[in-house]
Amino acid sequence: MFSLLVKAGGWAESRDSMPLSRSFEHTKDSIIEEFKVNSEIDFQALIGLPALFLKETFGNEDPVARVGRIIHAGVYGRGIYGTDISLEYV
Repeated sequence: MFSLLVKAGGWAESRDSMPLSRSFEHTKDSIIEEFKVNSEIDFQALIGLPALFLKETFGNEDPVARVGRIIHAGVYGRGIYGTDISLEYV
């Protein structure tokens, strides 16, 4: 199993954020249940997984992705689209 993180505009070098509302988008309910405790994301469980960071593509764009590992994650503040997930990765 791995985390697939997709973001329009791509990912910064080692630290970035994404809207909380995008978490588990298009994910089966049975998998979501494995990574939530009391309706909150279990970041410690996700940190243990390899991750694929993918730039969302539109039209004829070539996909841009990299393999990594999340080393820190948490919910913070309110971004443009609401609450964000802060991520650090290698």
